[in-house]
Amino acid sequence: MKPIQRNEDGRATIAGVDIDIIEQGSGAPILFLHPGTGLLQADAFIGELSKIGRVIAPVLPGFGASDLPRSFARTDDLAQYVLALLKDLDLFDVTIVGSSFGGWVAAETAIRSTERISHLVLIGPLGIKAGEPETREIADVWGLTRPKLLQLQFSDPAKGEVAFHDMEQAQLEGVVRSQEAEALYGWEPYMQNPVLRRWLHAIDVPTLIVRGAADKFVVAENTRAFVEAISGSVFCEIANAGHFPHIEQPSATGELISGFVARQAEKIAQTA
Repeated sequence: MKPIQRNEDGRATIAGVDIDIIEQGSGAPILFLHPGTGLLQADAFIGELSKIGRVIAPVLPGFGASDLPRSFARTDDLAQYVLALLKDLDLFDVTIVGSSFGGWVAAETAIRSTERISHLVLIGPLGIKAGEPETREIADVWGLTRPKLLQLQFSDPAKGEVAFHDMEQAQLEGVVRSQEAEALYGWEPYMQNPVLRRWLHAIDVPTLIVRGAADKFVVAENTRAFVEAISGSVFCEIANAGHFPHIEQPSATGELISGFVARQAEKIAQTA
């Protein structure tokens, strides 16, 4: 496990790309892959995760202030980047936690290699199509007004409100870049990789799939399809949370992940 070396601008050059990255806590490594909104409103959840391990939360290439390599255009590229990041930082036995868009990237990463991954946690993951082609399973993030989007994404829409008017220019630019990056990676086909579902069976590490009980942004059948495709995966719902349980219920989500990892360790100890 290598220390993260910062550049003069506060970013780090990892796997050849200059990215923003947060590091907090100590112990077993936990890689948090953010949703399309980046690390916006993720501080409390990162704090919860840091109680159980060393949290590494990169801002993925193209999002926030992280550079976007010219060749990057698909979530496949991000998955390969995550694998390169794990190698560059010499990380093993990593618990990867991905929310929404980050859950999609986490799944894409795990179908390629779990050599350095010990556990996988997918929170409201995007990335697949479960039903008929003409049936919408993920709401149109770019076709809805913000108030309507918050109603679909949050149990309490007020918890999704962000004081953009209080942000500094650089922060606002980061928010806009994240929106552009999500469009780049998820525009067509909309928020899915048509071949991902058929390869989910390749994930061979303990997997927890989390859904907010009040999630109206992604239909329940879509999330259930992940459970059906990943052998031995565990499914849990979090009350009083929509599509982003890590924002609405950071403590409950952190405790759920902590308990899941602890139970897996007990199983290993019992069979040793």
